[in-house]
Formats: sequence, structure tokens, C-alpha cells
Amino acid sequence: MDPSQTKLLKLYAGSMTSAAARDLLTYLVDYGMSLRSHSFTLRDKGYLHTGRYEVDGKWPYAFIVNRASVLFYVRRAGRTNPAASLDSLVHHFPDAKQNNRGEIQFYVNSEVEARVLMNKLFE
Repeated sequence: MDPSQTKLLKLYAGSMTSAAARDLLTYLVDYGMSLRSHSFTLRDKGYLHTGRYEVDGKWPYAFIVNRASVLFYVRRAGRTNPAASLDSLVHHFPDAKQNNRGEIQFYVNSEVEARVLMNKLFE
């Protein structure tokens, strides 16, 4: 992992309130870094700590790091994936909803949920 990404991961994890939340974040980052189909980067967007999964100059999936979870987004570019439909995601993430930008957003609260999500989106 690039040293700047390692530094951001340490900063982001340090802002989380529990070991379980840090495990969730570490899993999402490690998984993102292992992908061959997408590139993954952590970055600050103003005061927000974010992660992006990018392909072909678009980032179909992203998340914002919160203190106890991550707020995950299936952006419009990701809506073409049938596994990323609202109907599909709401079965595993009951709070999934479409926002006013046409993105699907929901909280991922554990590493177990993150594994389910990554398997849906990338397998």
C-alpha cells in the first residue's frame, strides 16, 4: 500500500470508536486494494474521510467513514450492476434507499456485512 494511503487508513481508523468498526474499515480497504477490476483510494473530501472504488475514470462505489460504521454509496455508475440494485441490496441492508442524486446509500456496520456487500458487488 502506498505510504500516503497507509497514513490515511491509520488516521481514519483512529477516528472510529471500536475495534469492530476499525476491522470493518480495514476489510473494505484491503479488499479494495486487492481488486484487479477497480482501483481503490482513500481520500479526504473536505472534512469527510472517504474511500472510492474506481474503474474507467468513474467511481461506481464509494463510502464515507463514520465513527462506528461506513455510509456506503452505489453511485449512478454502479447502478448498472444488477447486484447493486435497490431491490437486491435492501435484503441485506434494510436502511438502503435512493437519495436525491439517484445513488443508493446505506450503512455497513460490521465486517460480516462488508463481506456480503463485496461478494455481491465484485464476485
